[in-house]
Amino acid sequence: MYLLSIIIPTSGRHQTLLKVLDDINTKIGKRKDVEVIVEDNGKNSISLDNTIKYFHNPLKISITENFDRAIHKTSGDFVLILGDDDFIGPGFNKFLDNINKDISAYRFKKAFYYFNGHKMPFSWQKKSEWLRFQKYSGAKSFINSQEELIKVANSGGVNMFNLPSVYHGLVKRTVLMSLFSKYDTCFPGPSPDMANGVAVANEIDYFMFIDLPLIISGKGNRSKGDIMVEHSANLNNVKHINKKYIGSWSNNILKYWLAETVWAESFLQAQKTFPNKIDLNFNALNITLLINHKKTLNILGYNRRKLNISRSVYFIEFLKNKLFKLKKFLNFKKVILNGGIEDVNNILITSSSKNIN
Repeated sequence: MYLLSIIIPTSGRHQTLLKVLDDINTKIGKRKDVEVIVEDNGKNSISLDNTIKYFHNPLKISITENFDRAIHKTSGDFVLILGDDDFIGPGFNKFLDNINKDISAYRFKKAFYYFNGHKMPFSWQKKSEWLRFQKYSGAKSFINSQEELIKVANSGGVNMFNLPSVYHGLVKRTVLMSLFSKYDTCFPGPSPDMANGVAVANEIDYFMFIDLPLIISGKGNRSKGDIMVEHSANLNNVKHINKKYIGSWSNNILKYWLAETVWAESFLQAQKTFPNKIDLNFNALNITLLINHKKTLNILGYNRRKLNISRSVYFIEFLKNKLFKLKKFLNFKKVILNGGIEDVNNILITSSSKNIN
């Protein structure tokens, strides 16, 4: 029996995967109470150290199916899913030493690591590796799951806030197995992070948030995160989505692959699985779509009038949206990296007011 099972699903992105595995080995490789599972859905397999539990399935399946397959293979008290370009942060080993097994889920304030191929905003550098991070207090606080769900619903499902998801967070395996027994999946929606966040929040009353960068969200080339944020497409052309979710897509949400539409639909599909009713703010969703994807909506035949959004409401929300993004931009520091992930670890240690090593 392990304390923690770390799952890394991938679809043949072995170059970044190997960096992630090497970093995990450096930080917690000596621990005997952590297992690492790689669920590879790519065309070609890869040889890994025998300490890694590696499973290769060349038959193409959806992201959520790949995640579910991996969770069934875990045996830890807690489960954490990392992308194949994500890292655990400095201090993760110390966190595991002091983890409270009575707490059902943990969430963290993340840092963001951009691999080569990404341009830092407002930088003279063309393409480079860089880090986006904040100040970290080390504070711990309990968050009410239902209150967090309501915040997400009020945003129109376009912001996850701090939902207790197994993706980039720790969730007790017993909670995940309870979801399996009731709903035959831990990800009852097209986007695994939002769907699991809603599902877990309906299973537990409270979870812990820690203001430390114990997870570093990576942005590599062709990452699913980039696809979610930057790409748009007809739903039928998106290969990694489970087709059953397309068939039951809500009539109140634009049937088109955008980050906001997929998250909102994931919230709806996951929430309808549970008895408590929380209404999604479709007006907030449509306003966000209009602000962020005006050209795409125009091509699809949608505009402010068709979405029943008044000029004054749109103007006010547009200003609020831009101010929010400006505040977010100013709150984050950005640094060009020369030494890769080792640079990241050193920077995050000095940016934390609490000793995290």
